[in-house]
Amino acid sequence: MSGDDSALLVAAQSGNKNAIAALLERYQDTVFRFGKTLCRCDDDARDVLQDTLMTVVDKLGDFRGEASFTSWLYAIARSQCSRQRRKTARETPCDAPREMIDPRRIGEDALVSQQNQRAVELAIGALEPIYQETLVLRDLEGLSAPEVARTLGITVDAVKSRLHRARAQLRASLTTAGHAPNCPDVVSMLSRHLEGDLTGNDCAAMEKHVINCVSCTHACNGLKETLALCRQAGQAVAPPETRQAVVQALGLLTLG
Repeated sequence: MSGDDSALLVAAQSGNKNAIAALLERYQDTVFRFGKTLCRCDDDARDVLQDTLMTVVDKLGDFRGEASFTSWLYAIARSQCSRQRRKTARETPCDAPREMIDPRRIGEDALVSQQNQRAVELAIGALEPIYQETLVLRDLEGLSAPEVARTLGITVDAVKSRLHRARAQLRASLTTAGHAPNCPDVVSMLSRHLEGDLTGNDCAAMEKHVINCVSCTHACNGLKETLALCRQAGQAVAPPETRQAVVQALGLLTLG
């Protein structure tokens, strides 16, 4: 949390309604993305967003800073996602609305980008929940491994283990690139390198191998492209109608 966020949090905890509204405004896109990715439904994501922010308002005075505000917020959102998924499982599952894309009204690059983002959403949605939430928090939302660990209540080593597996599964879903049977697992090694867990010698050996192996070059590039798409997905924002619905539900009319 930045210094500005810290000051905003202090003011919000003192009961300043404008500060509360500003704090929720700052984080509602983040919570909506998290809910949509894990619940795969706009309606469910809106409910998760609303319930999470209501819980934040209700429990703001209980936050003591043992963990970062972001980790605390995600822990609440994660609990709401689990509750919403159980509720949806008992009812008729909803499908996220599909916006019809007219190639005549959109540039080729933008069309490809939308199609790629949709492919990423589907691939992440196909992951098991424990891998979904780990990957979303680390690669879409940019939390550090220790922050993810605090949010999920697991060790940093467990976060990294889940993350490596999630990245490998996601890359396999989005690309056809593979490596020869006798090649090292360069995708796992690259993932470990990104987390700072690869020694200098191992990193040099991997780079040397990749330079001379076409299939492993494709595999590494595939993971890099996949993670780039994840970062793009992490820039999505809640639709205006969702934001307004949350504003009205919370009664915080000062929200944008």
